[in-house]
Amino acid sequence: MNTGFELEKMTSALRQAGMDAAVITSVPNLRYSTGIVLQAHLILPLRLMALVVPADGDPVFIACETMETLTSQAPDWLKDIRCYREFDKNAIQAVQEVLAEKKLLGSRIGIEKDYLVTRFWEQLRHDCPRATYLDVGPVMHELRMIKSPHEIDELRRAFVNTVEAVQETFESAEIGDTEAQVADRIHRGLVARGAEQVLFNIVVIEERTPWAHPPPGERALQPGELLRIDVGASFGLYCSDVGRTAAAVRWQPELQQAFEAVNQIRTEVIADLRPGMRIGDVYSRTMGAYPKFGLPAPPIHTLLIGHSLGIEVHEPPIIEPSAETTLTSGMVLNIEPHVLTNGRCMAHEDSYLVTDDGVELLAPLTTDTPLVIGA
Repeated sequence: MNTGFELEKMTSALRQAGMDAAVITSVPNLRYSTGIVLQAHLILPLRLMALVVPADGDPVFIACETMETLTSQAPDWLKDIRCYREFDKNAIQAVQEVLAEKKLLGSRIGIEKDYLVTRFWEQLRHDCPRATYLDVGPVMHELRMIKSPHEIDELRRAFVNTVEAVQETFESAEIGDTEAQVADRIHRGLVARGAEQVLFNIVVIEERTPWAHPPPGERALQPGELLRIDVGASFGLYCSDVGRTAAAVRWQPELQQAFEAVNQIRTEVIADLRPGMRIGDVYSRTMGAYPKFGLPAPPIHTLLIGHSLGIEVHEPPIIEPSAETTLTSGMVLNIEPHVLTNGRCMAHEDSYLVTDDGVELLAPLTTDTPLVIGA
C-alpha cells in the first residue's frame, strides 16, 4: 500500500540525528515505511517484525511470515526480505545478524523507545552490547507529520465515509434505540463503505455522555435526551476520528446554547490559525476562549484538545499546552473542544487540513447545526 514514505528522506534524517541505522519494529511505523500489513503482527506482538535501515546502505526487512505474503506487498526499494522460523530464531537474533553483516554492531542505532518491549530491548542490548542506542521515535514523528497528497486523499476518504455512516445512522435512529443498537448501525455503515477495521465506536446517552470511552450499553434514548458519539475506523492504512452530539426530538435551550457556543469557539480559533503558529498556542487560544462565551473550562481526563491523525488515530503533533511544534502546510489535525453543562457532555469533532493560507475542513460535507434525532 502507498504511503508518503521516502527512503531517502529517512536516511537523510538519520544522518542528521547522528544515527548510523534504525531498527523499526512498531506496527504504525512499519506500515508507514513499507506499506506491508500483516494481521498476525497485531494479534501476536511477540512475533516481531523489524525493518533495519542503515543511514548508508540497503534496508532489510525481517518477519516471521511466508515470503510470498511479504514480496507481494513490498515497495520497489525493498529488495532484501528475510524470514525467520518462530521458536527456531526470533527477530532480534535476525536483527543482530543483519547489523553484524553490515558492520554496525558498534554503531549508533535508533530504536523506538515507546514501542520496543522490555524483553526484546534487553535481548538487543545483550546481543549487541557495543552499540549506542538512541530514540528514533522523534525522527519518525517528523517524517509522518506532513502528509503527502496521497495521504491527504486517503484521510479525506476515511473522513467522508465515517461522517456519512454517522449521518445515515442518525437519520434512521428512533426513540427507544439503545446505545448498542446505534453503535451496531454505525459499525455496519462503516463496513459497507469499506472500513477494514472499526477502531472505536463510542455511543453514550444523557447522563453517560461525560464518560470518555465506555462500551455501548443498553441505555435507551428518550425524548429530550442527548446522544454523543466518537467513532474511528481504518480505511486502507489511514484512520478517521469523528465526534457528534445530537438531541432526541428537541434540544433543551440551555444545552443548545452551550453546544452552539463551543462550536463558535472552534470556528473562531480555526479562522485565526496560520502556518508557523506554535501548537501549544492553538491550545491556549482554544482554552482562553471559554470565558468569552461564559463556559467553564472542560473537565477532562487529558489536557489535549486535538491531535494529528494518519496511520494512527493520535499522531504528533498533539494539541496540548507544552507542544512546541509549529503548524505546517500538509498537516491534518482534529480539533475537539467540548463542554460540560448540567452534567451533560457535548462535542463535535472534525478533521482539518493545514494549507499555506490557514486551516480548512478536510472535506466540505459537515455542519455545526445542532443535530436532532426522531424529529
